[in-house]
Amino acid sequence: MTYQHFAKYFENINNPLEFIDNFWGIKPTEKDIDNVKIFLEVINQYGQKLDTLKISKLVNKSKRTIDKWIYKINLPIIIRLLEKYIELNKPKKGKWLSLNSTRGGLFTGPWIYVPEKINNYQDIYEVINQLKSLPESYEKLKQFDIDVNFLKENRHLFFAYLLGIMIGDASKYGFQRKQRMMRRIQLKLTQKHKSNERLGNFVGLCINVLGLKYYKCKDTPPSKKNKYNFYSWNSQSSLLFQWIFRTCLGLNDNEKTSYDPIKANWILDSPKEFKIWFLQGIADSDGYVDINTFQVGIVSKPNIDFIQKILNTLNIKSSKTFLHKGTLFCLRFNLKTANELPIFNNYVKLYRYNLMKRLIDAKKYSHHWPEWLGEEVDNYIKNNFSSTKIMRIILDKYDIAIRAGGIGKRIKKYKIWQRKKLSV
Repeated sequence: MTYQHFAKYFENINNPLEFIDNFWGIKPTEKDIDNVKIFLEVINQYGQKLDTLKISKLVNKSKRTIDKWIYKINLPIIIRLLEKYIELNKPKKGKWLSLNSTRGGLFTGPWIYVPEKINNYQDIYEVINQLKSLPESYEKLKQFDIDVNFLKENRHLFFAYLLGIMIGDASKYGFQRKQRMMRRIQLKLTQKHKSNERLGNFVGLCINVLGLKYYKCKDTPPSKKNKYNFYSWNSQSSLLFQWIFRTCLGLNDNEKTSYDPIKANWILDSPKEFKIWFLQGIADSDGYVDINTFQVGIVSKPNIDFIQKILNTLNIKSSKTFLHKGTLFCLRFNLKTANELPIFNNYVKLYRYNLMKRLIDAKKYSHHWPEWLGEEVDNYIKNNFSSTKIMRIILDKYDIAIRAGGIGKRIKKYKIWQRKKLSV
């Protein structure tokens, strides 16, 4: 646009700033609005051949700023948005959103249109179809043995998994910049389980599939509650993450996924695979495998009811209960059902997924144990090993899954034998 175009636009429209409403998440400040008035005055004076030093004194702006405006090195944000609006025109639906921007407020695109409210899964699908995967996402596929064609045909599934991670382990760090609220994804996972590095890298793949950057950071030192270092990652900041947080998950900026339930009923009517990958993102974050009961669970206090509704749409029976003596509210379901879904992502292959598979594939005894196995378990009992520890040892050594009930019976017999021995 020429300077004359700027001036004519603002002269001929009753509400010249109305076009800004076509951009998602951008709210100019009073200073930004004042700068437009000053900018138009600068254009007018420059058109009358007034030099920039005199213009600077006239409008009370530095000569350096005036020079940048005159030579289009740096324009006021509202003027830059106007240029982009004239280039893009009105969005087909919703509002325009720039995936990338600079700290100074320069929106660098690519631009996509997003709805202000999610009415159904189709709204999400249209957004995903506008996104272009970064080249590094194709390189990361090799780590997880994922075919390129699978990625191209199922980019919506990677979005679903990221949604699940966002209500689980991931931190959704939000921070205010001049004209908008920005957000980025941060992830810290304990090095106690080496497979957590695969999880962090898979989250990076999901983010790259959406066209955004993701970086491995320096390992974080242990905390007071955890003696292991942490793997750490950071994504770039983007309005897209803010849109996902506000619009897709239905959360306000002052809400936290640890305490506040998401509002995303549109997921209930999404395709089956989308729901499964969403659940996998949650389970890989906050799931567990109970070797004692041969059950799988998800710990997610604010979203238990919503997760159960999704499981119901998949015809999976689940029950609400408490974990660790009533301190954590969770949802439990059958190990076999969890494996058939599967509830843990089969590309990530997290330690929970591997344990689930081992329990499913392990040899089991429906009646009496072999004599050698009973003797070995008795020896562990005599050394005061817990039932859980005994089951884990037998599974690791022999790929045999024994039940806590069987161990419990032998513990009772051992205690009776001890009492009789003491009474003699």
